[in-house]
Parts: sequence; structure tokens; C-alpha cells
Amino acid sequence: MNGVNKTLYIPLYGKAYVSRKGIFLDDKKAEEIWEAEGFALKGKSKSKWLAYYMGIRAAVFDNWVRQQITNTEDAVVIHIGCGMDSRVLRVSEANYKWYDVDFTEVIEERKRYYFESYDYHMIAGDVRDANWLASIPEKKSAIVVMEGVSMYLTSKEIHQLTTSLCAHFEQIALLMDCYTVRAAKMSKYKNPINDVGVIEVFGVDNPELFQHDDFVYVKEHTMTPPEYIDELSGVEKYIFEKLYAGNLSKKLYRLFEYRKFQNANIFNGEGIIGVDNFGAMSPDESLGYMCSCNISVLQNGQIEIRSVDEVKDLLESFSVLDIVSANNNINNYDPAYIMDVALKTASKGLRITFQTKESKMEFWDAFTTTYDSINNKRKNE
Repeated sequence: MNGVNKTLYIPLYGKAYVSRKGIFLDDKKAEEIWEAEGFALKGKSKSKWLAYYMGIRAAVFDNWVRQQITNTEDAVVIHIGCGMDSRVLRVSEANYKWYDVDFTEVIEERKRYYFESYDYHMIAGDVRDANWLASIPEKKSAIVVMEGVSMYLTSKEIHQLTTSLCAHFEQIALLMDCYTVRAAKMSKYKNPINDVGVIEVFGVDNPELFQHDDFVYVKEHTMTPPEYIDELSGVEKYIFEKLYAGNLSKKLYRLFEYRKFQNANIFNGEGIIGVDNFGAMSPDESLGYMCSCNISVLQNGQIEIRSVDEVKDLLESFSVLDIVSANNNINNYDPAYIMDVALKTASKGLRITFQTKESKMEFWDAFTTTYDSINNKRKNE
């Protein structure tokens, strides 16, 4: 394998190490493969502190994928740069389509330990070339994992990759860890990947750099949640917190979530409310985010917002700070007033631009929770 491909052994060792110790995650497959391969790591690559970090990082990605699977119907999981990782065994649910993607020589090695099925497939290909996507027939929704990959791709290559993903899928949720520019510069001399021959990596400081069209940055995640650090104790916990969970670590390594939304209607096309211009920051960041909403009370001949109470529930699901503009000269967000104005329009709907305190992901979650609540109330009527 070349140097980049050999880096797969560093997280593999980390996951095998923590699994044997019974902390962070249970990964018997990593233990099995590491025992069989016996790849000779040296120096910092075999540090227990790095092993802890690799184990926690894997657990964070696992939990995110579980959440996306729970919240997303009819999606496929795509693990880009899968290496020898066993996430498909740790996380995947029955009858859920999963695709592991990596270079040809990695997939050939992987097939010694993993076996394809109706729901699970391994794709050999260079992710910088979009041809590998032709092997995935599904086109609706994708949950995309890029763990330990972005630092080996230029910004242009990441942009090309995400553009190809967006052209293939209607909606996407993507989680990607990134070096900062500072970390990339330091990595030429002070990174465990040097031990397997890699000296060139890339970093990014502004996560919005990778945004394009409908593909938007929505949230930064912590790489070292307290609940995992608490699985360590004593001196080990103290040292790990200082090395990998302190301010310096956050200046070197970050975890970003991105989304491509299917269309403006976030409620499964049922027409209750639509959102676009997600999270464009207001000129004064302290005022929150600028978001645009279409509130529809008529969809396919049916009244979709059925009462003033439903309008009230929708508006109260997020923290509106101020209405900036709207058609029909809306200048307040009193539910009864909005309902009345909307019903009087020819389209039976209106558009409001406002500021809200929430981040884009909190905004999304608030709306979807309210939608579920409204639907459940209707079912019980």
C-alpha cells in the first residue's frame, strides 16, 4: 500500500486497543484484524493517547450515524475512506443499505475480512473521481461519513466530491473531520501519519469554504464529548484532557456537519411550512441567523395549516427575534394575524424573513419536532 492507504492501520490499532480495554466502543472485528495483520506501527502512531483519541472519534461518528439512521427514512449510508473499519457491524440496522468506499488495494484487503450481502456493498474507487457513484442505484437520501479523509484531499477535490454527491442524491447529511491550516502545516514534522510515510496533508479554518448551492454547513461537533473522557480516570484522564480535549487540540482538529436539503419543504412535501436560505448570518452576529420561511395554508386543494393554534405552535418552535420583511406587509408574527393574511392571499400562503437565535441545525430540529407533534395531535383528533 502507499503511504496514505497505510494510515488506515493507525485508527485500526486505536479501535482494537480501546476495544480490548472495554472503553469507548466494542470492536471485536478491529481486534481480529489487528491480531491477524500485525502491522508494525512505531513512534507516536502506537501511542495509547492517540489510540484513545481514535477510539473516541470512532464512537462520535458511530453515534452520529445512528442518529441519522433513526431520523432519516429511505437513506443509504456511504462510508468514504472506510479502510478496515467495522462501522457497518457496529452501527448498521437490518435492511439498511450501506456502501463502504476506498481505493482498490484497500477494498481487496478488506474483502479478506468482510463479506458483501444484499444490503452491504464495498466499492473500489478513488473518491476524487465521481465514477464510483454509478455503483449506487439509490438517489434519494445519503448519510455520508468522511472520517480521517478530508486532510488528504485539497479544497478543490472536496468541493468536487461534494458536488458529485449532490448531483447524485436529493438530500445529504455529511459528517467530516478536518485539520486546521495550522495543523496541516505542523503535520509535516509532528504527526503520527509521518510514521507510515505521509508528509503532505491539507487543512481548513472556515467550514463554509465547502458550501455550494444547496450544500450548506450546519454545525460543528465536539470531537471529545465529556461522557467518553469520563470513561478514563486518574492521571490518564487528566493527561488526555490536556493533550486532546483542551484549547490547543481544538485549534488543530475539528468536526463539521453539512447538509443538502431536498427542497424548500422540510416536512416531507406535505406543505405545512417550507424553509430556505438556511442560516445566512445576519450582519450583526449577535442578532442570530436570518432565515426565510414560506407558510402555506393550502396545498393540493387541502388546508394544511388547519388552525391558529398550529400557526402558533410552528412559530413558537424557534426563537424569533425580529421579523425583517415579508410579503403582504406582515410586520408582526401574531398567529391569528398571519393566518388571516395568508388565507386572504391568492396563493393561500405568505413568505416571512426573520431572525432566530438558533443555529441552523437547532432550527431544523425544532421545526421537525413541531411537525411530528402537530401530526400526532391530528391523528388523535
